Amino acid sequence: MSKKHLCILQVLPALASGGVERGTVDISHALTQSGHVSICVSSGGRLVSDLEAHGARHIHLPVHSKNPFRILLNGFRLARIIRQHHVSLMHVRSRAPAWSCLLARKLTGVPLVSTFHGQYGSQHRLKRYYNSAMLRTDQCIAVSDFIAQHIRQTYPRYSEQLTTIYRGVDMEYFSPDAVSAERKASLLAALGLSETEVNDNKLILLPGRMSRLKGHATFLRALHKLQASRPFIALVMGNDQHRSQYVQELQRLTKQLQLTTKVRFAGACDDMPAAYALSDIVVSASTKPESFGRAGCEAQAMQKLLVVTNHGGSAETVADCQKQGLCAPGSAEDMARALATQMALDDQRAIATGTASRQHIAEHYSLEQMCQKTLAMYTTVLAKHKAKQLKFSHL
Repeated sequence: MSKKHLCILQVLPALASGGVERGTVDISHALTQSGHVSICVSSGGRLVSDLEAHGARHIHLPVHSKNPFRILLNGFRLARIIRQHHVSLMHVRSRAPAWSCLLARKLTGVPLVSTFHGQYGSQHRLKRYYNSAMLRTDQCIAVSDFIAQHIRQTYPRYSEQLTTIYRGVDMEYFSPDAVSAERKASLLAALGLSETEVNDNKLILLPGRMSRLKGHATFLRALHKLQASRPFIALVMGNDQHRSQYVQELQRLTKQLQLTTKVRFAGACDDMPAAYALSDIVVSASTKPESFGRAGCEAQAMQKLLVVTNHGGSAETVADCQKQGLCAPGSAEDMARALATQMALDDQRAIATGTASRQHIAEHYSLEQMCQKTLAMYTTVLAKHKAKQLKFSHL
């Protein structure tokens, strides 16, 4: 089975940006590198070009739609794609397209796996039923122990087909050695920072989209408690996703806290390895538990000190040598304490912590491991599917 070339069909709402989309492209690349055929169905987005650059095929369908009629129609269209391209297995990554994939599986008999990427709202029975499409598959991947535990507690009847495969960090892309001095200088210029400012201050980075769930206000209040005694510059870096009012609210809070000379709202960044490389401390201030906590893993791969809210997937990926950087969610006081602790480390201790942290990510959360385990899971599911077919053919 492992030597046979497979055709894997991945289905997700869109290929715009984010961890779900990046993981789709990563698995697609691993498939084509292994000689398999990779097809992706989505409503499109800027990552389509990345997908197609390594030989995968993208098919445009409105699978992002939650309209029941559209979900039904998409199911028939997916079944046609499966037959046309001789698809071996489907992999779905979101709830609305999962219902379409379940119909396509019924029409074609092709096995289906899913990845449970988030802690979906499960307040009432109807919502849990809608979410259960992700678990009515031949195998479901949880992206962290936190998500696996959530599934077992909320949907106990589906626990048997559950496996955990952690999201993966590209250790070559997120490597301190891969970031040139020119890239760092270019980003400094774009940020309006001088080398002197960086050398004379601790540079604290809060990456992530501009959303209340990311805890920006807590972060700013923690900096306010810190500013009297510690020289620093803080970068708030992330796509505003058209939330200009929220950004303006944060800018007003920054002024109110007398942090205007200390905090820069940098917007989205196209070179995150360079942003990490320039930083001394990277912060994840999420008020809601993260499913996995990609930023913290990327920062550790870049050998940076962390301050992370102590819940969800983010907390479980923190190396033992970084545990002093964990802080209570929503507590500016505890975050200020964690920041002060990390800032107080001397250079030798900070370097040793960074080195150990990168090794921790390489051992547990590398992209290579994620791809190997996912492709191995495809093979296992296909083998079980074939065995089941043979069993029924002899009845």
